[in-house]
Amino acid sequence: MKIGFLIDMDGVLYRENHLIPGAADFVQALTASGTPFLFLTNNSAPTPEDLAVRLKHLGIHGLAARHFYTSALNTADFLSETDPNCTVFVIGEGGILAALHERKIANDAIRPGYVVVGEGAAATEKLTKAHPPRRGRYRRFPGGQQRPAGLLPGKAKWLHVPPRAAKIGRSRAERP
Repeated sequence: MKIGFLIDMDGVLYRENHLIPGAADFVQALTASGTPFLFLTNNSAPTPEDLAVRLKHLGIHGLAARHFYTSALNTADFLSETDPNCTVFVIGEGGILAALHERKIANDAIRPGYVVVGEGAAATEKLTKAHPPRRGRYRRFPGGQQRPAGLLPGKAKWLHVPPRAAKIGRSRAERP
């Protein structure tokens, strides 16, 4: 049986801009032994390339974009699999925009099928100025409970599902 690792980043590899002791040695051992691994993050703002550069600056070298899977990539994969011709209106930054663009999901500010809310300063500012959403119109992605009052940034976790888009049926966004 082959063993691999799914590794969280914040608080596991680093805290703020400091490596956790042993993190670089652990990653080096995985690389040297050929053990497969993937870093996971619920941060939708950076691209996988951004994360590789960040870890390089922190002292973990030799990583590529393929070593990272972000909530932005997960959101883009989910939408491209469940509604391949959909459009979105994005409130977010580089990582979520890049992931959706790579999956050829068009940004539509007029009649989007989905509103995707990512993480970042711009998203927070836009959301605090926005009107509070109507109860029951937002679903958490992936899984979880609906937020009853208002919509706060959630690292590419919140999808607005307009009534016309609900016809795709019960999706992973609705499952616990």
